[in-house]
Amino acid sequence: PQEGKKWLAKSAANGFTLAQYKIGFYNQYGAEKSLPMAVECYRKAADQGNSLAQVSLGSLLCRGGEGIQRNPEEGMQLLKKAIHL
Repeated sequence: PQEGKKWLAKSAANGFTLAQYKIGFYNQYGAEKSLPMAVECYRKAADQGNSLAQVSLGSLLCRGGEGIQRNPEEGMQLLKKAIHL
C-alpha cells in the first residue's frame, strides 16, 4: 500500500488529474478522513477539467461541513461545468 500511495502522490504532483481525484476521494472517504485536503485535491483536478473532480467538489461545496465552507453557488457552477464536458 505504501508503494502505491507514493506513486499516486507522484502522479498527482505531476498534474495527472485522475491521481489528484483519487487522492481527494481517499481523503473524503478513507480511514484518514480530511475534507479540507479532499477539497484541495479535487480543486486541482477540477481546474484542469476532470469531470469526476468537478462533481465531487461541487457536491462538497453545496453541502459544506467538517471544515468546508458551504458555497452552493460555486458548487452548482462546478456541477453544471461537469455536465457540459
